Amino acid sequence: MSTERKSLTDSQRQEFSILLLLHHIASSQDKIHFSFLDQNHKTIESNLKELEQQDLVQLDVEQYYQLSEKGQQSYDRLVQQQVSYQAHFEIYAFVDLGAGTFADPETDLLEDERWADLRVAAAEHKGIDPYRVVFLAMLSDESFFASPDWYFDLAMGTLFDELESITREQIRIDELGYEDEDGNEVMGEEVIADVIEQGSQLAQERRDRQAFNQDVPDEEIITTTVYQDGGWRW
Repeated sequence: MSTERKSLTDSQRQEFSILLLLHHIASSQDKIHFSFLDQNHKTIESNLKELEQQDLVQLDVEQYYQLSEKGQQSYDRLVQQQVSYQAHFEIYAFVDLGAGTFADPETDLLEDERWADLRVAAAEHKGIDPYRVVFLAMLSDESFFASPDWYFDLAMGTLFDELESITREQIRIDELGYEDEDGNEVMGEEVIADVIEQGSQLAQERRDRQAFNQDVPDEEIITTTVYQDGGWRW
């Protein structure tokens, strides 16, 4: 029996909006001035005021927005979540279920139709919010900033509509079930558990081959949020 995924909640949209702006302020060359807002920045003025109210930003000596100590802590946590996502979930973006293999981004044609994206299914099996995983994926490849109208979409509350659509359309665990050669039913939970076991091992092997020296945060960090009931809680 298939189960439709829940919609993205207003609280999730609000949290993602805040995290997106923290990311933009911390990493973009597009500096935002408090007094002289251009048209794009005027569009998100209410979003900026929310950051101020949450004590996540402050003004530097030239009156440009910068992260406050609290904002920097939130951003640092976001960066750690991105590292964790890349380490623990990117491996499931291209899975050949028929052959039981994972794509090698350096040698395989990723546009091939044989690849299935199982990142959302893997997240759900692990009890991790799939919307947060897709948010981290889109943030990592700068998808949210692809359109010059992203300021307007953020202000209108529609920027994350694509995130919601992508997440809800991804393969569900129950869709992974099949009947084996002996006529026995293999449940989707068994399939995704096997995929995760193999993928986790392969991801570690690839990091070892690349002499990946950066500490990899546990995937549990992706589940943590300090944003609750419309505010940041520490």
